Amino acid sequence: MDIKRLAISQVTTPSWDFGEDLTGYLSVGIHAMAVWRDKLDLFGQEKGIELLKNHGMKVSSVSDAGYFLRKTRSQTAQAVQDSLLAIDLAKQLQADSLVVITGEGGSVFRSADLDRKVVIESFREIAPYAESHGVKLAIEAVNGERYPGNTFLHTIPDVLDLLDTIGSPEIGLCFDVDHLWEEQDLLEHIRQASGRIMAVHLSDMPADPQPPFDRRLPGGGIVPLSEILTAIVDSGYNGYFDLEIFSLDLWKRAYPGLLLESLLAYEHI
Repeated sequence: MDIKRLAISQVTTPSWDFGEDLTGYLSVGIHAMAVWRDKLDLFGQEKGIELLKNHGMKVSSVSDAGYFLRKTRSQTAQAVQDSLLAIDLAKQLQADSLVVITGEGGSVFRSADLDRKVVIESFREIAPYAESHGVKLAIEAVNGERYPGNTFLHTIPDVLDLLDTIGSPEIGLCFDVDHLWEEQDLLEHIRQASGRIMAVHLSDMPADPQPPFDRRLPGGGIVPLSEILTAIVDSGYNGYFDLEIFSLDLWKRAYPGLLLESLLAYEHI
């Protein structure tokens, strides 16, 4: 894989602050990062943006926004307003995309159809703002069995169906390998998503993952990454691959060594 298309998600190095992430990634030759809003907020937004510009670091994606399904309309309205702020931030960062998660449930008094209606209305409210700011929104499907409670979108067809209903060219799919690799007919679904993949999250998974999460570096698990990433590239995706590692074990490692190992693992996919 082309090393120029590798970005590191800040969740991979959770003990570092925003500045340490930036300098640490650059020190091993990585020139793109996936920014997490809360990590940037802790560091200071203006200071972080200035640091990125001064060092020429690219931003592959921003995580995250959405979570529209709340108990009340006023809470949903707050989520919409927060998503507009996230769009502003993504524009300032010149990010390739903003990752959006719908949320799930919120009120036991709403049906699944009403939940879907709330999400569609929320996206239609923020879509014109994203379009006018040149920000692409990447909707993430989440594995509902291993990570319940985040969204009612669990497969690529789930997301594509929602995209067709929303009808905005600036909204697409965030393909997270950890959530989607076990999907039946995956390669065909990737083909169906041609031109609509806006972000890719990369990791591997062992045969027997341990809770609460157990992502591995590429090659450290059983995911057929070469086949999947080839299909994604063939679908027309030309963006970054965000290495996004949630792992209690890997988080204990010395990060410089972990990053160097990540580079080698990525190159050998």
